[in-house]
Amino acid sequence: MSDSVGMNLIRTFFIFSLLQLSTVFAAKAPIDWDLGDEPAVALGSFEPDLKFREIKQAFEKGLAEYLKCPGGISVLFWPVEAKQLEAGVFPRLEIRFRDGALQGIETLNVNRGRVSVYDLKYDLARLQKENRLVIESIGDLKFRMRLSENDINHFLVNSEDRLRMTQPAIELKDGKMFFQARVRTLFFNSRVKTEGNFVVNREDQTVDFRAFNASLNSLPVPGFVLGNLLSRVNPVLKLKKFPLVELMNLELDDVEIQNGWIELSGS
Repeated sequence: MSDSVGMNLIRTFFIFSLLQLSTVFAAKAPIDWDLGDEPAVALGSFEPDLKFREIKQAFEKGLAEYLKCPGGISVLFWPVEAKQLEAGVFPRLEIRFRDGALQGIETLNVNRGRVSVYDLKYDLARLQKENRLVIESIGDLKFRMRLSENDINHFLVNSEDRLRMTQPAIELKDGKMFFQARVRTLFFNSRVKTEGNFVVNREDQTVDFRAFNASLNSLPVPGFVLGNLLSRVNPVLKLKKFPLVELMNLELDDVEIQNGWIELSGS
């Protein structure tokens, strides 16, 4: 084998390897990147024509009805063919936001989120005429949303009447949630503390709190008292309250607890 042939084979193998790596990277990127990271290469960067820009702006305005983001929002659009554009189809897009409020529970701040959508079909006529986003079908999607401990505590304080508790507060640490509040029992107020984690009720699409143990004024509480407390708290979060969830047919799969934040993920 000549040196030139050998070098060509090596070069071909090297290029093939890079292509394979870039394909894997592109496939995993929407769900594997940390929410704070930005892609090294914007796969959606291309020079759109005037018609695309108009539809893109209308899409972003329609999305703003469901998602208010003082912290910033961006929608990455992957290249789309003219026939797909005219049919009201985006083959792939990604919605990213920080410090956003989803319509339905505006008092709960979402620290950051990412929704990756494939083969989205929408009502193009209504989007252009009314700036109203009406989704007809979606091929596939993945989403992750992160809530901070501080934002959840702010939400709990605003929910005191619903919870029938005062001074509710949580701490997220070592994969567990520590919850405490003041509750009225019989003729006096008591301090309740409990430890547990979040679980997903896939059938009802809610996030519920499951307690391992609880104490009332530092004394263990019986099961029926713990059950009463949990009935006040649960469901912690009901996804069906969010119009954006119904619009995009999102389903919650998992809740991850880390120090200072929780992350919701699904498809």
